[in-house]
Amino acid sequence: MAEHFGFVPVFRKSILGPRLRALVGDRAGYLVAIGSTWTLNRSSVDLLVRFPQRHTVLGFREDLLRNPALVAGFGRRRRLPRRVRRNIFLADGSVLVRLPYDAFPPSIRRIERVLDGLIAAMHDHVRTLERLCESCGGPSDLGIYLADGIPALICEPCVSTYRDREQEIVRQVRELEPDIGEGALVGTAAAIAFGIAVGALSSIGTSLVVQIGALIAAPAFFAIGYLAAAFASRGFVGSNFVSTVLKLPFAALGALIGWIVMNAVTRQVLHPAIWNLTLLINSVWRPGESSPRVAAMLGGASLVGAVIEIIVFSLTRRRGVRFTTIDKVGGRDTTAVVESSSPPGP
Repeated sequence: MAEHFGFVPVFRKSILGPRLRALVGDRAGYLVAIGSTWTLNRSSVDLLVRFPQRHTVLGFREDLLRNPALVAGFGRRRRLPRRVRRNIFLADGSVLVRLPYDAFPPSIRRIERVLDGLIAAMHDHVRTLERLCESCGGPSDLGIYLADGIPALICEPCVSTYRDREQEIVRQVRELEPDIGEGALVGTAAAIAFGIAVGALSSIGTSLVVQIGALIAAPAFFAIGYLAAAFASRGFVGSNFVSTVLKLPFAALGALIGWIVMNAVTRQVLHPAIWNLTLLINSVWRPGESSPRVAAMLGGASLVGAVIEIIVFSLTRRRGVRFTTIDKVGGRDTTAVVESSSPPGP
């Protein structure tokens, strides 16, 4: 498809290797990006066409949908059906057309027909992109960039300035002081909630086979510690030594509540009794005395879960991911990319 349209493929790095993000190029003076979208119930090929911002007039979408060129691009004679119209989106400076499919993607010929029909319809209403920076309006050091899937003409200084600002925001977020009170409240609530839920579920296994059921409960108690620490992190927002250490008591509290609930429900299933404070106290000490290794294993699993969350949270904060992914198309200047990506004449 890249060879057919004369577009430049833009890749992104992933664990499985480079993955294609989009095909970007010039088509009849408009900047075009062809990409794909996957969801649980539908996939689609996306055609995004850029035009100058702040040139969108009232009623542009309806005029575009009624344009004979766009209608013919979809193989229609009079008007577009509703299922097609709802897959055409308009924003300031861009038009997005989605071609959904269930099993097999649309052919290159259909994609080209729809794209050319869309561009022909846009010619009647909006101008093509000027070879000026869309940020500062300057004509020098231009490049075609893909910003989170949206192609744009931007100069090198503006891109550098934007990235510096993003890095400054990332630095400020890293140095943000944690809210100890909010984090403690959220962490305690999460420990109680997940302790009760996991303890009740773990009692199903221990009610059938006590020792084996307790061993099976270890991953569940790991989840208690991890989730309690994760919710505490959301409450703290920032991070320091105190907020990091406080995650361990939340994991221990969640494990204790899960242990009490698991043993209390198990005892009620095997030997029904009245729910009271004595039952809860016995659900702590008696199982602990009879199976100290199991109690230590479940408590340790919860603490390990909290430690893993601390490590993950620390690595995530240090990774320094930018808020917007900006990739230069082709790694060349704008003129070279546009000239090499322009389609041949009819």
